[in-house]
Amino acid sequence: MLLADTFDMGTFCTGSAGLLQFVGYILTIVKIAIPILIVAFGLLDFGKAVVGSKDDLIKKSAISLLRRVVAGIVIFFLPTLVLTIFDAISDYSNNKDDFDNCKACLLHPGGKSCSTDGGDSSSYE
Repeated sequence: MLLADTFDMGTFCTGSAGLLQFVGYILTIVKIAIPILIVAFGLLDFGKAVVGSKDDLIKKSAISLLRRVVAGIVIFFLPTLVLTIFDAISDYSNNKDDFDNCKACLLHPGGKSCSTDGGDSSSYE
């Protein structure tokens, strides 16, 4: 039996809503933790560099902080990228309600619109 025969894109999001909701909670935690970690590590690096009074170490700390900030911004806007992809897919799909359930579970995992019972997500909004 082929995977295409058993895979139904029309019910994928409602069928995997529990997993998508878990990933949504992880994304929420990461969106909170990343800025805190960037600030904490930046303070530690600059603190060591200033106490050491080495210009080279201060420059390396600044470059390291810039890389961390860029990585944090990329990670922070990852849900926006996911939302854009789901919007593009749902515009060309007959399963718009199912994709809306995917978006709701990933971006608002604790909300009412994330349907984990396999039902229509629009009735929960």
